[in-house]
Amino acid sequence: MKRLHGTRKEGKMTKKSIKPMTNALTSIAIPVLQMNIGPYSVHQVASTTITRKKKIFMRELVSLCDRASQRSQRESDLYPLWDTICNAFANRADDNQAEPEVTVSVASQFTLDRPFLSARGKISYHYKIPDTLVFKSDDTRQPKVVFWVEAKRLPRVAWFTAEGRLSALQIIEETIAQQVNTQAQYVWSYFNLPGNATVHSFVVCGPYFTFLKYTGDNLSPDFFEKAHARKEAAVTRSQTAAEAGGNQDGQCMNNQAGNDDEDNDEEEESSDSNDEDADDQDEDEYEEDTTQDPGSDPLYPFGTVPHCIFEVSEVQFAEGTFELDIHAPIDKYALNSILLGAFQKILAVHTDIRDIMQNIDWFDCNYE
Repeated sequence: MKRLHGTRKEGKMTKKSIKPMTNALTSIAIPVLQMNIGPYSVHQVASTTITRKKKIFMRELVSLCDRASQRSQRESDLYPLWDTICNAFANRADDNQAEPEVTVSVASQFTLDRPFLSARGKISYHYKIPDTLVFKSDDTRQPKVVFWVEAKRLPRVAWFTAEGRLSALQIIEETIAQQVNTQAQYVWSYFNLPGNATVHSFVVCGPYFTFLKYTGDNLSPDFFEKAHARKEAAVTRSQTAAEAGGNQDGQCMNNQAGNDDEDNDEEEESSDSNDEDADDQDEDEYEEDTTQDPGSDPLYPFGTVPHCIFEVSEVQFAEGTFELDIHAPIDKYALNSILLGAFQKILAVHTDIRDIMQNIDWFDCNYE
């Protein structure tokens, strides 16, 4: 039998190769392998709405939380737990529409960068990276922030106890002051949010969360001016979106760089550097911002005391009797209603998402 030749691109058959091969196989009466799902597949692909059963979802949460508690020294084990919740929220946005107008996505390690003019006169970037950021996209194809999550580990303490909750409170308070307030500044800058915008954040520690609300009035208006005034001139909040750039690269910035002697010496040395040194300098132009923002003051819609992901009574906290048992009847566990209340407040801001949310009684957060 004559060998059939087709072109490949990145390991997949291209359009040009599929049709000739199909015709050739048919002509010699050899069954066509129905392997590919796509625009040239022989399968009919139907659009369906995907929902999860409550028992499966809850069992996954219990299992992931149990694993994270056993490895409480690792922050990374918290990500699957809280990402499962974020994805449950995002997947309820029903894209079974004739022409989807809004989609919701969950992004891990989303980089929020902000341009500034370095001492060498180059456009450089500072950035913050939340653990998880949920954003929506519409027909403009420009992402719009919905909320973000910053997670911290809860080691050396029994999680579901009064002591564990108190430790989580202390860690969450430090995280808000040291990281999350600054992340809020970068969220406003990256997404070019107006002063009257409202954005929410979950600050997580182990199985606990605190829900934050940021508005333009809660943020330090001069954060970027003060934070980077010594070495470089960051773009200020008062500049227009076209000047600030936000997440648009290569746009104009009018601030002038600092002119101290150390920076001038560095600029002179850079002019004599070889190509390898120039590459190193380019890498240095992208730097995480570790500046704290003590001037911002978020709102706490459900108070400052952290809430557990599961419903746990005060008696269980006091006596330490709440346990995770993956072999126990899953009906024993329930999502904290305050978690659903937090999503309700998010959807009250993002009504375009709420309007396409699937109705699921056990994850009902469509209305506040």
